[in-house]
Amino acid sequence: MDRVNRAIQGTNDLKKMMSDVLDETLSIFDCDRAWLVYPCEPGAASWRAQMEHTRPDCPGAFALGVDLPVDAEVASVFQTARASSGAVRFGPGSERPVPAQLAERFNIQSLIGTAVYPKLDKPYMFGLHQCSYPRVWTAQEERLFQEIGRRLGDALTTLLMFRNLRESEARLEEAQRVAQIGCWDRDFDTDRVTWSDEAYRIFGLAPQERKITYAALPELIHPEDRAIVIRAIAEALRGGPRYDVEYRVVRPNGEVRIVHSRGDVTRDESGRSRRMFGTVQDITERRRAEEELRASERRYREAQMELAHINRVTTMGQLTASIAHEVNQPIAAAVTNAHAALRWLGARPPDLEEARRALTRIVKDGNRAGDVINRIRALIQKVPTRHDPVDINETIAEVIALSRSEIQRNGVSLRTELAKRLPLIQGDRIQLQQVILNFFVNAIEAMSGVSEESRELLISTEEDGSDSVLVAVRDSGPGLPPESLERLFDAFYTTKPSGMGMGLLICRSIIEAHGGRVWAGANAPKGAVFQFTLPATGEEG
Repeated sequence: MDRVNRAIQGTNDLKKMMSDVLDETLSIFDCDRAWLVYPCEPGAASWRAQMEHTRPDCPGAFALGVDLPVDAEVASVFQTARASSGAVRFGPGSERPVPAQLAERFNIQSLIGTAVYPKLDKPYMFGLHQCSYPRVWTAQEERLFQEIGRRLGDALTTLLMFRNLRESEARLEEAQRVAQIGCWDRDFDTDRVTWSDEAYRIFGLAPQERKITYAALPELIHPEDRAIVIRAIAEALRGGPRYDVEYRVVRPNGEVRIVHSRGDVTRDESGRSRRMFGTVQDITERRRAEEELRASERRYREAQMELAHINRVTTMGQLTASIAHEVNQPIAAAVTNAHAALRWLGARPPDLEEARRALTRIVKDGNRAGDVINRIRALIQKVPTRHDPVDINETIAEVIALSRSEIQRNGVSLRTELAKRLPLIQGDRIQLQQVILNFFVNAIEAMSGVSEESRELLISTEEDGSDSVLVAVRDSGPGLPPESLERLFDAFYTTKPSGMGMGLLICRSIIEAHGGRVWAGANAPKGAVFQFTLPATGEEG
């Protein structure tokens, strides 16, 4: 047992300890094989030989490190070992014969084994083979073998603990390295600071390069941050806030890193500070990323503000052009009527009555231009729409009168199909005239590329069901691209080279403000049709 104990105590390496114990056991018992297999579990799917030592003239029985199936014979051996409180014998002098297949395969004549129970692992089976003759194991040999098995179990427990501890330390060290978190421990009695390897690396030092004292710590900290760290430690020692501080370290190569350190103070029964344990983490990349994110957000906000400013300027310019487009018709009509008045006044004799009528139309056109501007301004400012009774046919007739000169000048043939006894609608007559006029102007412009004899403009009204009125403006131009139909009424979308993309947007806003719907499509056999519906009041016009 002294020899076995020396083998066990001679090393902290698990494999070497097992090897030394097997060597001594092989020598003490003067047998042919000593072995250790794992796990000793009858219900396991497989088992393997962890280690085997043999006499020089005896071949090995096991393939080391190879998983083998737990067959019925092996399971029976494991079951017998687990069921016994001591060593079990197989072969001569025992009621248990050596398992037939094992005896034939490995030339085993006698076998003794015991289950070994380390506290931190599954059971092992420790055993000896005698192959050269049918050995009868004595009671003294059985007791000695059992005691060696017990000591081996204790040794396995201890070394498995050491191995697990080393593995845990290695995993902890790797986790610290990956997370860039080190740990430290300050002993106030010795004024020594113990650092993990990662803590050394964070400060730019080789792991365990030198012992660190608290007095030497400030030289590793950025001069501007030393007072912050010292004050935070002093407050924690006085029982104030927990030590939790960010500061910069200066590595020996001059590199500056940002770290975040936390720590707790351990005190004795009298309240005296004995130890301070904590962590330190390199957060340089995180802080740089956060700063870059803030700078990026600042650039995104600035760009957004600039884009919004450009958008406002652009929108105002386009809106101004659109408004000019909308009021152009009454202004043009006023100019036409002014020329007519001048002609009547220049006649010999002057036709004062015709001149008076022309001047009256000028006043009417001027008022209409003002009304258009006021209505557009009200629309932009979200002023509630006026709700006056409106005869849509009369409204269309006024638009036709207003744009007749434009229609004639462009060689357009105008037809109307206005339904009789249409119900009135509630709304703003000027805004609705603005929509119809916009449709007229767009139709006239669309037909500018076709021959004059083919330029036909048709405006029609009808009762759309029992609760709404339908207005349609059809032209004989080239029509609309199918892909544009869904976007025609969007802001700044236009199919015209010089278009602003605001006119139809305003039309849609006006119609929707009246509770109606507006859309466009293909006209048969050619051209485009723009239509809108408006809810009726039920009262006839």
